[in-house]
Amino acid sequence: MQDLPEQIGKYTVRREIGRGTQAVVYLCEDPFIGREVAVKLFTPQHSDQVTSEVRRKMFFNEARTAGKLRHPNILPILDAGEEGDRWYLVMEYLGDAKPLSAYVRPESLMPVQEVIRLMFKAARALDFAHRHGVVHRDIKPGNLLLTAAGELYICDFGIAQDAAADTTEVGGVMGSPSYMSPEQTQGGRVTGQSDIFSLGIVMYELLSGRRPFKGGSLSELVWQIINATPEPPSAYRAEVPPLVDKIATKALCKDLKARYSNALAMATELSLAGSELERLVSEVAEQERYAMVSELSFFKDFSYEEAWEIIRGSDWMQASTGDVIVTEGDVDDCFYVFISGEAGVWRGGTRIASLAPGDCFGEMALVGLPRTASIGALQPSNLLKLRASRLEQMSVATQLKFTRVFLKTLVERLARSAQK
Repeated sequence: MQDLPEQIGKYTVRREIGRGTQAVVYLCEDPFIGREVAVKLFTPQHSDQVTSEVRRKMFFNEARTAGKLRHPNILPILDAGEEGDRWYLVMEYLGDAKPLSAYVRPESLMPVQEVIRLMFKAARALDFAHRHGVVHRDIKPGNLLLTAAGELYICDFGIAQDAAADTTEVGGVMGSPSYMSPEQTQGGRVTGQSDIFSLGIVMYELLSGRRPFKGGSLSELVWQIINATPEPPSAYRAEVPPLVDKIATKALCKDLKARYSNALAMATELSLAGSELERLVSEVAEQERYAMVSELSFFKDFSYEEAWEIIRGSDWMQASTGDVIVTEGDVDDCFYVFISGEAGVWRGGTRIASLAPGDCFGEMALVGLPRTASIGALQPSNLLKLRASRLEQMSVATQLKFTRVFLKTLVERLARSAQK
């Protein structure tokens, strides 16, 4: 490893945070504003004059191209400079951000819904770049960074094509072969549709844990990209829905007329797929909740339709050990049904009872009186929380059934208290 430089331009070097074939990235401090930044340093390494000139063009290309793109999902270039034979770019420091290449192995795949969310953000960012005349030309998992807060950034515009550039661009067939479009591998005209094809490969890999095109040699890989039609992602991951298969397949069309014409069209379909998947996930969650609730003693006299009306009209609440669910003396209109876990009942600081699945509480609140006890979770618990105002909006049959079970529960509780 090379010695750590003390200074790069005006920036004080703290430590190395990344290294590639073309550059080294350092965590630095901007002494004027006291902010941490990432500085990408390019240094010629005994290369010939032609190679050195290509690298220099890549540096200025990235500085100029990314520097003019201001988008929430494009890593901004804050500054750039040249010192002798060293060139550097200053970028926002993203902390513990990881490239999406950390999530493409079968054992590290993220949920399908998360893949859709990230691809939507990437497609919107590419649409922004394309509308400003910039084609990235090197979209791959390693150039898409995901922060701990879930934000996505496209980075590394070193070989980007800028239609508005006055200077000579980096030419030739450049990029990462596994993520190239058919037209890119053949040295044809590269447009925003090439970035869409590359993003389709990234999406496919994030969904399935494998690349759609593989070859034992570069020529075999290029043949696959130009000629092969991969299986849909769902062939390797059953939970990928048909609409998501369709989006990945369309992004990977060889024929430009069949591929998405622009990144915004792809983003729109990703948005629709995300909404549909969210609806399906919600339906599955509701079915699971109904299965839990329908077994409880509180709901044994409810019909299927009545139980569903109560579940959908209630909030599903989770409580951790030690959480206070209701407080003695408070006044509100919430009634609770205990689904799982265990809770304690306290009055005047003394524990007087316990609650188990199927128990209910909050009857005093439903009639507008202050709560006579505090309830706290003794272990992680799930509860249904129903407001009186919502109950009043339900069908008459459900209201009557609920009132009957509510009164029965109240009588049984009073009887137990009298026996004690």
